[in-house]
Amino acid sequence: MKQQRTLSLLLALALALGSTGLMAADQLTLSNGDRLSGTIVRSDTEKLVLETEYMGEVEVDWAVIEGIDSEQPLYVTDENGQVLVGSVSTSRGRLQVETAASGAVALPMSAVTLIRSEPAQAAHRAELERLRNPRLLDFWGGFFDLGLSFSRGNADTTNFTTSARVRRTTQRDKITLYMTSIYAQN
Repeated sequence: MKQQRTLSLLLALALALGSTGLMAADQLTLSNGDRLSGTIVRSDTEKLVLETEYMGEVEVDWAVIEGIDSEQPLYVTDENGQVLVGSVSTSRGRLQVETAASGAVALPMSAVTLIRSEPAQAAHRAELERLRNPRLLDFWGGFFDLGLSFSRGNADTTNFTTSARVRRTTQRDKITLYMTSIYAQN
């Protein structure tokens, strides 16, 4: 009897945890009535990327999205550069962000320029930090040139040249290295 009660409690707990995982999934409603479930990863003004369990990352055009429902906190950037953080839903062509500080903030869907999930926002912050404070090995570019020429006739000459330039440019400094070598034989 006690084992049966323990088993039923474990089964109920497993169902509860499984159903909350399904309920926490983000959902897109498309203009043809289809619904896609998964996790919103990121978007720009043209496409929204949804990570689904069975299809992987799916890109959806903004033009066909009728509705968005997300329980996870998303970072929504509007056309003025303001970033709102909270769960997202749509109603009558407006995106509603439920923020912790300001409550519900509604934006027209056309005013939304970016949407990022928590991991995508963290990656964006890390990239901004790398751009602001680059390591010494970041942002190098340049070229290497190699030349060989022969001439035969009244004089036999051989010329071999090498040159290279590498440059690292950041907001704070610029490092440039040049190298040229010429070998000539007459």
